[in-house]
Amino acid sequence: MIANQHGYGLNGLQNALFPFDEIYITQGENTGSSHVGMDAIDFVGWSNQTGQIYRYPYYAPFDCVLVAKAYGTMLCWQSLTNVNRIDGTSGITTIGFGHDNNYSMFAIGEIRRQGDIIGHTGTNGASGDHCHMEVVSGVYAGFEVVPATGYYKMKNSVHIYNYLGVNDTIIYRGLGYNWRSFDYNYPTPPTPPTPVGFKRGKFPWVLYAKKLRSRQ
Repeated sequence: MIANQHGYGLNGLQNALFPFDEIYITQGENTGSSHVGMDAIDFVGWSNQTGQIYRYPYYAPFDCVLVAKAYGTMLCWQSLTNVNRIDGTSGITTIGFGHDNNYSMFAIGEIRRQGDIIGHTGTNGASGDHCHMEVVSGVYAGFEVVPATGYYKMKNSVHIYNYLGVNDTIIYRGLGYNWRSFDYNYPTPPTPPTPVGFKRGKFPWVLYAKKLRSRQ
């Protein structure tokens, strides 16, 4: 998805959209020392022209409320209503983001509307700038330990690519996962991005630039 974007299905529910305008995966599911037994995926900001982009913004995939802050690194957002998922189901959906350096500035109960900036890649609790992402089916149910590693994962997690549609997201490094776009998602055209140029995000101390690109 792109900044300020909204997407709805023909049933009137919001479509759950992938929160970055690009995909570059640095660690996939069930890999390495930290993702064994997990559906979590790590993403970084990326441009083929400049390489990795730090403190990269990502957006609310649907209207959501912050329901939990966990382990000093994870922010867990739950959809306000049922949403459409890319696998054809619909329901309450929760998404967790890890490592935002602005973690301490968030408060339980905050609401973000679809397309709002919801965070940035970061190094909070991590050795490199990235976003650790997990998606959960249903309401937030806390975390559980992965026996093989001792790390924590969100309960009832699912494959990210089975829930979030990648409409208007550029895939640079998708690791062959089954990324799909909603083909029924807009009864009317999506809301366009804000005008090209510098613009401030939700947090006034984070300034970033975005480039407009043509829409197909």
